[in-house]
Amino acid sequence: MKPLQQWTKQELIDFLKGVDKRTWVIISASLVGMGVLWILLIGPAWIERPRLRSEIQTMDAQLRQYQMLDQKRMKLEENQKIFSQLLADARARLFSEEDLALLLGQVSKLANDAKVDIAASKPKVETMEFPEPYTNRYEAVAYDFTMQGGYHQLGKFSAALESYPKWLRIQKIKITPLKDDALRHLAQVDLIAIKDKTTEPAG
Repeated sequence: MKPLQQWTKQELIDFLKGVDKRTWVIISASLVGMGVLWILLIGPAWIERPRLRSEIQTMDAQLRQYQMLDQKRMKLEENQKIFSQLLADARARLFSEEDLALLLGQVSKLANDAKVDIAASKPKVETMEFPEPYTNRYEAVAYDFTMQGGYHQLGKFSAALESYPKWLRIQKIKITPLKDDALRHLAQVDLIAIKDKTTEPAG
C-alpha cells in the first residue's frame, strides 16, 4: 500500500467510497467519544482547571488585601475618633471673651478658697502672639496679680491655678517674705490665659 502522501485525489475518493457502513459507524463513534472525552475531561483538565485555579488565586489575594485594608480602615477610624475627642477637649479648654470677662472673679474665688488675699490685679496691656499659623486662632492674654498669704496657702493657690479647667498657666511667680510677719509672704504672679480668637462674643 502506497504512503498516504502519494495518493491522488481520485484514489482517495475511491478509497473512501469503498469503506463499508460499519467502519463509518466505528469512526463516527470514535470521533464522538473523543469529543465527549475532550469536553468532559481533557478540556477542563488542560484549560478550565488552570483558568479556575488562577481566578481562585486572584480572588484569594484580593480577599487578603481587602481584609488587611479593612483592618487598617478600622484602626484609622478608631484613631480618628480618639484624635477628634482630644481636639474637642483641647478646644473646650480655650478661653472665650465671656470666659475672660469672668476670669478675675474666678481667680479671686480660688484665692479665697486657699485663704490667700489678693492685694491688686490687672490685665496686662500687651498680649502674647503665637507664631504662624496659630496666630490667627490663638492669643495669650496676660494678667498681673499681687497677693499675700502663707507659704503653703500660696502653694495651694498655685496648684489650683494650674489645675484650672481652662488653659490658665502661671508664667512667672515671685515670692518674698513680709518684713513684719515671717509667716506671710508677698507674691507677684503673672498669669497667661489662652484665648480662642475665632469665637464671637454672645449677642
